[in-house]
Amino acid sequence: MKSASRTLAGLDGVRQFADEIGAQAVDVRGAVDGAEVVILSIPLPAIQALPADLFGSVAADAIVVDTGNYYPDMRDPHIPEIDEGMPESAWVSRQIGRPVIKAFNNVLAYTLAELGQPEGRLAASPSPWRGMTGAPGKS
Repeated sequence: MKSASRTLAGLDGVRQFADEIGAQAVDVRGAVDGAEVVILSIPLPAIQALPADLFGSVAADAIVVDTGNYYPDMRDPHIPEIDEGMPESAWVSRQIGRPVIKAFNNVLAYTLAELGQPEGRLAASPSPWRGMTGAPGKS
């Protein structure tokens, strides 16, 4: 949850990490403003801490990808709706008011940091996808 709390804390919380990976540091509003694709890669409980109007500046046809996994009794507090059977992607969709695609949740930080391939080299890495259609909260 350290990375999520740094991100939600604002620009200063992510500046060092952004510098290390050659990215531009922005706060959460700057990260989604006008985006065509938004990748949510924070612990599920942190989604509830996002500003309620965060996706107001995002086009209706923008793609939102959720990479999170729910870890009750480990990292995350219990989320009753998910505990009762609601798919994680449906829960996320309800929280942000947008349809989401569940993807990359099987790709761990270690994989990205240590097993990346040089530009131009293809690497086979199967990844499951689950898409949402229709209204938020319905798959």
